[in-house]
Amino acid sequence: MVQTARDARHLLWAAVPAVIGGAVAATLIAQHDAATAALTRAVTLGCGVVTLGLCAYPWLLRTEHGQRARAAARDVRRWRLISVFAAAWGAAALAGATASAANLADVTVASLSIEDLATYYVHILLGRISLLVIGCALLLSVAAVLVCRQTSPEARRQWDVPAACVALLGVLALPLAGHASHQALTAILITAHTAAAALWCGLLAALALVARSRGEWATALPAFSRLAAICIAVVAVTGIASAAALLESPTALVSTGYGQVLIGKAIVLSGLFMLGWWWRQVWVGAARNHRGDANVSARRAATEVAIMAIAFGLAASLATTP
Repeated sequence: MVQTARDARHLLWAAVPAVIGGAVAATLIAQHDAATAALTRAVTLGCGVVTLGLCAYPWLLRTEHGQRARAAARDVRRWRLISVFAAAWGAAALAGATASAANLADVTVASLSIEDLATYYVHILLGRISLLVIGCALLLSVAAVLVCRQTSPEARRQWDVPAACVALLGVLALPLAGHASHQALTAILITAHTAAAALWCGLLAALALVARSRGEWATALPAFSRLAAICIAVVAVTGIASAAALLESPTALVSTGYGQVLIGKAIVLSGLFMLGWWWRQVWVGAARNHRGDANVSARRAATEVAIMAIAFGLAASLATTP
């Protein structure tokens, strides 16, 4: 069982270069000089998505009837992971905000003054949103440490919904800030698109990190599969609708950097849709019937998360792509 989690964690490291690679690819496609902004947004979004998935993970196990001792140990492990990923999320958001402030002040990060930072955080919308994200991440990280000290499973369980809400707020904030100049309908589409994609990827990452037994996969994977089908539909519909609203004409798909990045993202998502359909045929049923190996399930989940990370890297760059 320990080996299962270790293998999954090793495979999930592939998501780090994948999300960075997606952001770099988008920067090269769009031919603009916002590489630092794209990279920090990608890492910030990736850490936030995993944090959200870990916070929402208990929903996948709401029908579980397992051993209380095992469930309690898993819950403590999950909150420890939340603390780590939330801290990384906050650090990435702080780095991104600092780089953006330096770019706005037209100085290097090393030359950035307190006045420049204050101007960015107080007078610039993206700066205020960045403060919100940093606050959400740090609040979750500190809260997770405190929750781990709770000896009662019921006391820890009371934090699940508030933590998931805070994580979702932090994940949605930056994408909305990047498209703040657009109409309300577009903002709603982007919100739904981001939330669905974040839950889809975040819960699968949480599965790969937390699930350690065949019984846990038998309960959580079918629940995830049902939710993923809804998320995929929302991602597809809102993605097409928001692209139609943001692009002036169909030719903008190939004539603008924004459109070209959208094409790259659509290709990756199409591959994920087909992979998800295949997994439902060969993986979900076997796991439900306790015929799936937990180690194989962890590897499959981690592999899909690594592919998803490419799409998130591309998506993170869209707000800075002309």
